[in-house]
Amino acid sequence: VKKELKKGRVRIRKRGGLIRETVEKFMGEADRYLEWTGGAPTVLYAYIEEENVASMQMSGRMGYRTVRQMDHTWFSRSRPVARSGVQRAGEGMRGEIRERLREFYRGHTLFHEEGLFEGGGYYVFRDEEGRIRAGVQTRPVHWQIVEMPGLSGFFFRKIMPRLPGLRHFYDGRTFRFLSLEALFFDEGFEERIIPLVETALHEAGLSLSLLWHDTDSPLREAVRLLRGKGFFGRIVGAQPADVRMRFLNMTSEEEMCFREKPAYVAAFDVT
Repeated sequence: VKKELKKGRVRIRKRGGLIRETVEKFMGEADRYLEWTGGAPTVLYAYIEEENVASMQMSGRMGYRTVRQMDHTWFSRSRPVARSGVQRAGEGMRGEIRERLREFYRGHTLFHEEGLFEGGGYYVFRDEEGRIRAGVQTRPVHWQIVEMPGLSGFFFRKIMPRLPGLRHFYDGRTFRFLSLEALFFDEGFEERIIPLVETALHEAGLSLSLLWHDTDSPLREAVRLLRGKGFFGRIVGAQPADVRMRFLNMTSEEEMCFREKPAYVAAFDVT
């Protein structure tokens, strides 16, 4: 019996090593699989939490380096309600929203529109004259948390499911929330983000939402100053992560653009 168990352990270890080696080989030679670009400048990127040492080391072996840093902001409501002035964006609004987003994130890198309007989940706030003043893409996310390091992980796995006021956020088995991206707003209408998100939470039947952003992005600063984001973020806090990149066929000047400008972080990529 002992001999069979030992063989099983060896076999599992070798299989994991093979998977790791295969992934590293594929990602490390990504330029071979991108021949369709014709040698055009290309950026490969990954989001890796700072505490995930194994992934950080593996990405380093594949040629990825930390270029930017990111974190996130929680929005929470125990009983969210629909707010006036907020509605789902219709097809007739999409052209204007695309233009507004391109202008809003003009100073960012990595901005893309993949996943935009997916599932009819884009919400806008309109003023009394009917002008769009803010908007956000939402997407319901369902995670099963198997392991989570650090104090935040301990709180999620051991404390939250036991507290009456918090267990509806996470029951110890599944974690459901609304991911946010493609957020924009007019100057002076930053406070409209709160009713925008709350209405989306109400319609989704959820209590938590999560927005990722570059730590040096103007978006992060604007969101940080908002009042009424809910108490959940004060309890859990943000989990920092690195934006790791690998540059192909790019000059040092082109690479510097990605190092100096904040990166757009899409929930479509993170979740």
